[in-house]
Amino acid sequence: NHSWFAPDAATADQIAADFSQGIPHYNTFTSHQHKFAVQLRKVTQLAGIPLTEEWVGTNRCAVQTGPTGIAGLRKFGEFAACQRQMDELLIEFISWLQPTNVLLFGRHAHQLLYRSSQRFADAVTKEIPLTTGGATRIIPLPHLSHRGSLDMIVRPLQREFIRLEPLVDSELRPEGPNDRRSC
Repeated sequence: NHSWFAPDAATADQIAADFSQGIPHYNTFTSHQHKFAVQLRKVTQLAGIPLTEEWVGTNRCAVQTGPTGIAGLRKFGEFAACQRQMDELLIEFISWLQPTNVLLFGRHAHQLLYRSSQRFADAVTKEIPLTTGGATRIIPLPHLSHRGSLDMIVRPLQREFIRLEPLVDSELRPEGPNDRRSC
């Protein structure tokens, strides 16, 4: 949803063009002033977690939905099959990336790994074993755009987020996903 986050059409078009050409040379969470980035910086700062250039983000639904959200897509018969395929790709991507933390923001993301009837308040952090040892911590959180959700995000982050020491340049391995960052 990068294009919906931008404050104007020209910025949105530039962000979309940059992302369509390959891995961007900047991190939208740390570089841009769109609502999601500003809110993410705010909650991570309040939780005492550094938001760094290594953070990666994506959406469960790869289709641009805009401010109306995913509800409009559900009316299309082929959406359920497409969602299953997108879920498989997302799980494969997370498995390849092997992050230490995965933050699931919002109900739709939450439903990737939790029962659809389960409330956020009842969802607990999960750990998924990694092939290289250790585990990825899955942290379900309300969406950043929901009013009144600040404490519901900051407290679990403080409690559940696994903090890593930043890697120095000589430790970065651009050829593989094993730096175990957050997404």
